[in-house]
Amino acid sequence: MPVGEHLADQLLLPMALGEGGAFRTLEPSLHCATQLDLLRLFIGTQASAVEESRDVWRIDVQGATSASIG
Repeated sequence: MPVGEHLADQLLLPMALGEGGAFRTLEPSLHCATQLDLLRLFIGTQASAVEESRDVWRIDVQGATSASIG
């Protein structure tokens, strides 16, 4: 995977504050799942984790700059 389990949760906030983005990782940790929920609650960005195949998850984060534009 391009993004490891422990790096995944650290990428979420910068992505949410910027233009957003997506990456693939292993199954998200509980810490990552909490971060996704906190982004929705405190920043108002859409963020999701979807299992694409066995042990491959896609994390999508809408950035705050793109949220305010459209």
